[in-house]
Amino acid sequence: KHSENSPIRILCIVYTHSGNTDLVEAIVNTWGRKCDGFLAASNVTDHSLGIVNIPHKGEDAYGNMWQKIRSTWAFVFDQYLDSYDYFHITCSYLNP
Repeated sequence: KHSENSPIRILCIVYTHSGNTDLVEAIVNTWGRKCDGFLAASNVTDHSLGIVNIPHKGEDAYGNMWQKIRSTWAFVFDQYLDSYDYFHITCSYLNP
């Protein structure tokens, strides 16, 4: 947890899919490196880019995006809640 003597830590989260690996790579090489931690929630895993397969209910489609985001937040809560002070989430085709 954050104290007055420790720096604030932020985890940047991107939700994406296997067809956007090139966009995730661009994020990792630009603004992603300014984050204290980086995670890309996807339907595939690529540890070299911080991409993690996070299963969710239903199909991997725009109309079901809320399920992907819900599952991503549950994963972040379970894995990272005590490691970061703030969490920023966006999709891979937008700039924050």
